[in-house]
Amino acid sequence: MRRKMYIKHLQHVAEKLKDRHDELNSKMAAPPPDGYTRQRETARRFFEMRGECIVNQARWLEVVTPTFTMTLPTTPYDNCPNAALAGPHVRILSGPSGLIDDCLGLRNMLADLADKRASPHGVADTPPRLTFEVDPGSIVHVGDTYVCHWTGKIAFVEDNSTLVSISHTGMAKCCFAPDHRIASLTWRFDVLAFVQGITELAAEPMATPALQQH
Repeated sequence: MRRKMYIKHLQHVAEKLKDRHDELNSKMAAPPPDGYTRQRETARRFFEMRGECIVNQARWLEVVTPTFTMTLPTTPYDNCPNAALAGPHVRILSGPSGLIDDCLGLRNMLADLADKRASPHGVADTPPRLTFEVDPGSIVHVGDTYVCHWTGKIAFVEDNSTLVSISHTGMAKCCFAPDHRIASLTWRFDVLAFVQGITELAAEPMATPALQQH
């Protein structure tokens, strides 16, 4: 009788140890991301959301702090009442509201480009799309500072077969807060080249054969 009770006790202990072992293995299989990984993901999301011209404050607060600042050149699409001039050709966006104002300006610029390149029927086949791509080889990530080279592209398809696009390049420097959101960001690019590009895009030429759609 005593032997059976002892064997039953050992079985119970073994089951508890197995459960504990399985629990530890499951945690090790999916460890929480470290700060380095989280910061790179935050930077990726910032570029993606800026390209999508997000105007939702809650979404921006997932990637930037409430006291976030962004320093960038003055641009032809300025729509930022919260922006403060920091020099003859520099402005500063303050907080998520500043980003939202800037994204509204980008949206208006894209809509204006679509209107100027509208089809003969007055309707664009697809709305312009703004994207930002980071060159992985350019990334310098030390501590809480992340620097990279990016390429911005504005593109849309006309008449179901023609790709119209322009590209511009620049640099970004992100400084992260302890919670790995972006506390400040410096955004640099050649404004004159950008203005020339959108001016040419608004004209009739510039059409190139579109890539085959899948």
